Amino acid sequence: TKVRAPNVFDGDRDNLRTFLNELFLFFEARPADYATDQSRIVTALTFMDGPKVIAWKDGYIAQARQNGWNTWNAFETVLQQTFQPIEEAATAASKLYHLDYRPAAPDTFNAEFFRLCALAGILEDSAQLSFYKECLPESMRRRVRLTYPIPTTVNEWAARVLEIEHSNYEE
Repeated sequence: TKVRAPNVFDGDRDNLRTFLNELFLFFEARPADYATDQSRIVTALTFMDGPKVIAWKDGYIAQARQNGWNTWNAFETVLQQTFQPIEEAATAASKLYHLDYRPAAPDTFNAEFFRLCALAGILEDSAQLSFYKECLPESMRRRVRLTYPIPTTVNEWAARVLEIEHSNYEE
C-alpha cells in the first residue's frame, strides 16, 4: 500500500492529532519497516521541525542517547502531554453540546458528531447515544423510533438517520 509520508509537525498544537494519524497510517502501510518502537520514534522525530518543537525534540534525543529509547506508547503520551491543544476535551464537549443537526447534510453531521465525541473522550456507546439523540430534532427522533427494528446503538441510530434523510431525497 502506497501511503504518503506525514507532513512535518512544527509544534502547532492544532496539528498534533493529524500528525499522529498520518504517522499511524504511514507505519501501518509498511509494518516490516516500522516493527520496533525505536524505528517508529526515530521516524516520528525526523518529521518534527520548527522553532516550537526543536527544543523538545533535541531534549528527547539527548534523553534517548543517555537512557535508551522509550516505547512508542510512552513517546506518544509525552508528545500529547506536551503539544495537545489546551482544553481540547472541554472545547469538544461544548461544541458537541451545541452541535446542530441539518437535514440536508446528515453525513457531515454524523462525521462531526463522532469526531467531537472522540476529542471529548466520550467513548461509551450509551453516552454517545444519549448525546446523539439530544442533537437530533424531536421530529427526527420520532421518525427513527417508528422504524423497525428500533436502533439500539449510536451507530445504528446514525445509519437510520442517513436512511431516512436519503429516502426523503429519493421521493
